[in-house]
Amino acid sequence: MIAALMMAQALMTGAVAASGPVSEADAIAAHSDLVRRDGHKLIVTYAGHAVIQMVDGESGCDSYHFVDALPLYDARTHRVQPVAELTCNAADKHVLLWPDADVQPVGAHAVASSDGHYVFIDQMPDRPGAGIFNWAAGYMAGTFDMPCTNARAEGIDGFVADCAKHKDVHVARLVNGSGLWTMTVGQDVLAKSNLAVISNGGDPFVMAQNEAAAIAAHPGLVRRDGPDLVILDNGKDARRMGDIASGCHYWFHDAVSLYDPNLKAMAPVARVACQRGEFEMALLAPSYADPLPAPQGLAVSPDGKIVLLTYGSTDIVDWVSRQVLFHLPTPCRDLKAVGDRHFTCVVEDAQPYTADFAPDASGTWQMTKAGA
Repeated sequence: MIAALMMAQALMTGAVAASGPVSEADAIAAHSDLVRRDGHKLIVTYAGHAVIQMVDGESGCDSYHFVDALPLYDARTHRVQPVAELTCNAADKHVLLWPDADVQPVGAHAVASSDGHYVFIDQMPDRPGAGIFNWAAGYMAGTFDMPCTNARAEGIDGFVADCAKHKDVHVARLVNGSGLWTMTVGQDVLAKSNLAVISNGGDPFVMAQNEAAAIAAHPGLVRRDGPDLVILDNGKDARRMGDIASGCHYWFHDAVSLYDPNLKAMAPVARVACQRGEFEMALLAPSYADPLPAPQGLAVSPDGKIVLLTYGSTDIVDWVSRQVLFHLPTPCRDLKAVGDRHFTCVVEDAQPYTADFAPDASGTWQMTKAGA
């Protein structure tokens, strides 16, 4: 998955220009599939989401200005996608536009990490100093007392920037479970982030014991190799999921039976937890394809080819192609597979209701309220 995310980022712009005015016409021309201007409106279209209209004179902004797009991870579509960056009233304070039309302030210069999970902010909009925002989980992961300039992505989820009087400062997350981020120059630690994120991972010793029991219960599926979790294929190493390489602490939990396109039959797939400070995301990690995030709920069709996922929203996904077959912006609970092409769940709306999901005669997936 990491390789796919990095490839996706290579196809998109990764940073906002650090200085000088930005021509909105040129910016829109470079991202014509994302944004267009219609008089006093900026119209932004996110794949799999509703069209968003930012109208001049509304929400306390006399004039919106499109600056650029950052490649960031979208948990709803399970891929990195461009996110619009705007300014209000030509001020040197930028915001990122969430797919639900909310805005995230990012100061004057923001850079996306290579995996699209983090945003490095050179100068925080509400306080002096730089910051790290966890875009995937939606919280501020760390702040520093010193501002930075010329930030750029490094590795999977790290950054390099010029901070205070220091050039090429490396900004990275500690992999000891503390959730802290550090600024280093060479071997010297220049600063640690101010926000100490509390890990929800529990006692590592207990988790290691639980993992050992889970591995023993699924022989030939995974093995532990120091800090790395290794996914096996026919008993041979197929994928190495390493703490240092990805910024995650990986733990094997259990296995889910899914359709294997190579075997053309059902086969167990490892369910792995990726922990980043207080943020934890479950992943389905097959040996033959990139991992698929499945953070807050999962139901699998009896034939193992379709999965129903929930994470702030609800998605029906083709397991083999990873195509999103249906998207509901509301989360669900009590996910169930009724048949190969039939799911139910309780939609957590203001007034929760049971929903049925199934394709119509044309093969297009539809949602209906149960009993309607």
